[in-house]
Amino acid sequence: MASYSRWAEASPDETVAAVAVRSLGARFQAVQEYLEKAATQSEKDVEHVHQMRVWSRRAAAALDLYQGLMPAWRVERVAKHLKRIRRAANDARDDDVFAHRLGKDQDDLAAKMLLEKVQTHRHRVQEPIVAVYRKLGKSGSLARRTAKLLSRTGTGRRAEAGTVRFGDWAVCRMQAEAEDFFLFAAADLSDVRTLHQLRIAGKNVRYTIELLSCGLPAALREHVYPMIKDLQDRLGAINDHATAQQRLDRWIQEADSDAERDYLATRRDAEQSHTESLRGEFLDWWNGTREGELRQAFAESLGSFQSV
Repeated sequence: MASYSRWAEASPDETVAAVAVRSLGARFQAVQEYLEKAATQSEKDVEHVHQMRVWSRRAAAALDLYQGLMPAWRVERVAKHLKRIRRAANDARDDDVFAHRLGKDQDDLAAKMLLEKVQTHRHRVQEPIVAVYRKLGKSGSLARRTAKLLSRTGTGRRAEAGTVRFGDWAVCRMQAEAEDFFLFAAADLSDVRTLHQLRIAGKNVRYTIELLSCGLPAALREHVYPMIKDLQDRLGAINDHATAQQRLDRWIQEADSDAERDYLATRRDAEQSHTESLRGEFLDWWNGTREGELRQAFAESLGSFQSV
């Protein structure tokens, strides 16, 4: 299997179009390879499904960044394919994570019984992955459509941006992304929905840095990116526990015995407790000095960046 880097490769003096083709091409290739691995070798390594989902997100972020350079209808078609691939992986990935947790609790009979149910469900939700692979991967449809999309770079509604120096364009785009992020950060983060929006905004910033840092000062990658990653790790942990709680609620309704139901309820309550605890820790951490430090880091990295 090829090794794929999250970091786009470019020189600040290249054109935006040249960087777009290379960045998108690398991400599309990763999606295609992990789609095949997830469909044909998931039993050997569950990480294939995880990477399929991650790289479909990275490809979608790159497509969103450069969409103005290509025909809108072609962008929309490829975006739909990436979304379908990502969605096909969701249930399978959730099952893999849940099964891993249950595997650590095999001294409990209810946990063993539940693990069998999760594994049965996991086998069933492999079918959408195989189906999307047959339609888009094995058939060559995704490869053909992404190739056509890249060949049309520079013919979109903002084609003129493709001739701009990448370094100059990258600064403007990174500033806009940072401003959007801090708008979410200024909202009431005690609200669960707002916290979720901040997580998504942080993810967008992280993917954008991966795409643009090659045209920006090194400080963005060396100092800002680790701070964003820390933020994402904390918010991701909260989301993982909240998702597990929701999943356990569904499993409780489908429980076959009181013992299984009691076990699930205990696990659900524990997940809820973890969620609330981590939320409190995050708010204390973020509202202390972290938000100001991140604003300052962006300002120093981008120079002309004006914090919200």
